[in-house]
Formats: sequence, structure tokens, C-alpha cells
Amino acid sequence: MDLVTGELRINKQANLAGSKLVISKPKTKAAVRTLILPPSVRKVLAEYKTRVNSRWLFPSPKKEDLPIIPSAVSRRLHTLLEHAGCAQIRFHDLRHTIATNALAYGMDIKTLSTILGHVFSATTLNTYSHITDEMRQRAAVKIGQDIAKTECRRTQPLPSQNAP
Repeated sequence: MDLVTGELRINKQANLAGSKLVISKPKTKAAVRTLILPPSVRKVLAEYKTRVNSRWLFPSPKKEDLPIIPSAVSRRLHTLLEHAGCAQIRFHDLRHTIATNALAYGMDIKTLSTILGHVFSATTLNTYSHITDEMRQRAAVKIGQDIAKTECRRTQPLPSQNAP
């Protein structure tokens, strides 16, 4: 992670194989990627890094020089959601949420697919993005506006079906 440029290089993944933590390459070439972090996230991570001395972004609190295990991250998420009075979700569900919100706010599908590490944009669209009520409402308004524009453009009468 480069906190000056905001580049976060993703080139490893952590999984549990039984009780053993396994660090490996991501599943696909597209999953090895560099994200550009927003300035607000850079600021939070820069402050965080002043308190953490590890080669891992999120190190294990129990085992020196290892990353935090995925189940610990899930437990922490569930604790935070419970304290906030929110419904319980899986950590992975956050990918679906960010994909849906990114599309709802106008991010193009190719950029989003690259950020998520998908080889094909169809994976992002078919698996990770979901249509919200707000998206349907905006679509209805847009369709209505487009139909109104079409109606206004008809200043001349339509040709008669009996015309030569």
C-alpha cells in the first residue's frame, strides 16, 4: 500500500485450510490488481499504520507476522452489526453492496469489474449487482422524460397510410 499515491496492490489472498492459514495467489489474473483508494480512506489508513508495525495491512493480533484470519474479520463484522442494530450479513455481501451502489451512482461496468477483480464484466453484472427500488424509479422517470421528448418532436402530422 502506498499512502502517498493511494495505490493498494492486491496480489495475495488468505484462506484457512483446516486450522492452517494459507497465503496464496488470487484465483485469476484479473484478481491481481491495484486499487486507487479515496483520500478519506488514505487518511484513515495512514493514521492506522502509525499504530501498526507489520508487513500485513491487517496483521493477526495473536500470531506475529501473519495476517488476521478471515474468520476473525467475520466475527468482528457481526459484532459491529449487532451493536449497530443492523441485520447480520456475510463479509462477502459487502462486495455485492459496493457493486450495486457503484452502478447506481454511475460507475461504468468495466471500471467496476476491474476494481472487483473480475475477468468478465458479465460476472459483475450477473452476480454482484442488484437492482434497487431507487434505480427502478429513476429508470421510470428517464423513460417518461424520453417519451415526452419524442412526443414534443412530432410537430408534423404522421404520413397517411394511404399516401402514395
